[in-house]
Amino acid sequence: MVSIRIQRAGSVGVAVDVGTREVTKRMAEWEEVDFIWQISCEQDIVLVIDAADTRGVNELITQAREQEGAVSTKTRLILDEQLG
Repeated sequence: MVSIRIQRAGSVGVAVDVGTREVTKRMAEWEEVDFIWQISCEQDIVLVIDAADTRGVNELITQAREQEGAVSTKTRLILDEQLG
């Protein structure tokens, strides 16, 4: 049996009047989150998500959208990873 995990990068835009650090701390506690970064671009937070299936990814995206101050989300599928 082959076990397949879905790994995606999700990004979240946060309202300017919300503390990005606090949102990041809350999201870092989520079991499916492997990595989380605060970044500087049109989005404010990047999450690397490891979920068992698409439903798990969708649930996490919904959870991110429900965070106080979240104004937008984007999701990307990670096709390959190389470590340096």
